[in-house]
Amino acid sequence: MSRKRTVSGNRKAANNRYRSFSSKSENAAVLHSAVYMIPVFMAIMIIAVLLAAFNELNTLTDRDTPQEEGQPSQTVSSTDDSEKLMTLIAPYSPLQSGYKQNLTTYRGIEVDKAILSDLKQMTAASQEDGMELLLDSGYVSAAEQNELYVAEVKRLMEEEGYSREDAEVNAEYAAPQGNHYDTQSGLSVSFSSEDSIYFEYTDEYLWLVNNSYKYGFILRYPSGKESFTGIEYNPHLFRYIGRDNALKLRKLDMCLDEYIKYTEERK
Repeated sequence: MSRKRTVSGNRKAANNRYRSFSSKSENAAVLHSAVYMIPVFMAIMIIAVLLAAFNELNTLTDRDTPQEEGQPSQTVSSTDDSEKLMTLIAPYSPLQSGYKQNLTTYRGIEVDKAILSDLKQMTAASQEDGMELLLDSGYVSAAEQNELYVAEVKRLMEEEGYSREDAEVNAEYAAPQGNHYDTQSGLSVSFSSEDSIYFEYTDEYLWLVNNSYKYGFILRYPSGKESFTGIEYNPHLFRYIGRDNALKLRKLDMCLDEYIKYTEERK
């Protein structure tokens, strides 16, 4: 009986020593693995700290960069043809014969490809703001413009009693000859809305006045600038000159004719 108890006790002791050894081995393995994982954890922590610092630096840089309120982040025009964008067409500055339009079609009207990207972005933005801008016309050839001029001369003579000389002078103010009007550039677009007769009093017109410069467009023939443009006020016609130029022109409160003269005098 005593021998059985001794054998049993020896087995228990052996089992306990095995469990103790096994536990110590497992702990040693875990500790061994942990030691090897320390460099990995440290590397992950360093990368996380560097990324956080990089993001903070970008945030501070953005805050320090001055930006017009409401101005999209992209302020540089997609086209490098700055000379073309600043082409001036007026009764006193006819379009030169070497000027070439690069025409494409958008919503049924012809426009120069130089304005297409920003025109699409502007019309999309207006829709997001609940506006219903209608595109009436874009590029008009010199021949078509001449027809409008001749018709205006005739109307002034027949309906207003003007002499031909006076009719021709006054027609230039309302419907200029071909290559005397901005629609020959391909860079301008005429807008309207459902209430097109009184477009200048619509929300769509107000939206354009407040937002078109963000996309490189300006009102080509604004009210009060007739002495510079030589053309009567036209709330429908907006001209593309690129985002940078449009922003500068807005800040200076100038029409295109004034702005071009201003930039030339500063060269």
